[in-house]
Amino acid sequence: SELKAISPSVEPVVGTLRLVDGTRRDAMSSAAMLSASPEAARGRRGERLFLLLDLTGPAPAHLYREMRETVAQAYWLTGGSITAALRQAATAANRHLFQLNLYAAPSDRCYGGLACAVLRGEDFFLLVAGPARACVVHQGALESFPRGEELPHLGMGRLPKVRLYHTFAALGDTLLLASPALFEAAGQVGLARVLPRMNTHEILAGLEQVGAGAEF
Repeated sequence: SELKAISPSVEPVVGTLRLVDGTRRDAMSSAAMLSASPEAARGRRGERLFLLLDLTGPAPAHLYREMRETVAQAYWLTGGSITAALRQAATAANRHLFQLNLYAAPSDRCYGGLACAVLRGEDFFLLVAGPARACVVHQGALESFPRGEELPHLGMGRLPKVRLYHTFAALGDTLLLASPALFEAAGQVGLARVLPRMNTHEILAGLEQVGAGAEF
């Protein structure tokens, strides 16, 4: 049957999960779904931006907030294509971390990974930079990104190395942005078993189970 475009009035259901030492912690500073700001560039309206920041080292909560705002502002204020705006967002995030690390003691430096997804209509545009992962369950089939490679951490060089992907979205599909630790612990089999569940609470409980022992 022919797929019908996802109406902008359909609100995605979002859940966040952060596990540290086997205990759930607040994940709102590192993961978010954002709509276009009033000053967004022409053409950005109607898009949804999903992002996950996964920082290593002594990363304080305020750094997560600064990084999230940096990514969001760079994305929404960049005109043109979605992929160009995602590249700009990753570049801004990398610049922020790189400049902090230039003046920080080695023990205080932070590096990280960034996974972003933009939903527009029935299209998902994905960006991965650094050690971060994304996957989409579309009509029951699971796709994982990036495909078989490790990318350098954000904040290590002046320019980030990123990968961009496109896939499709339909009602009932699931998007996961996560730390690589979850993917390593759960594997494709574990994720494929958990992510097709329709209830978000059940998905989060399942991820906590298949990712047991990992911090993500």
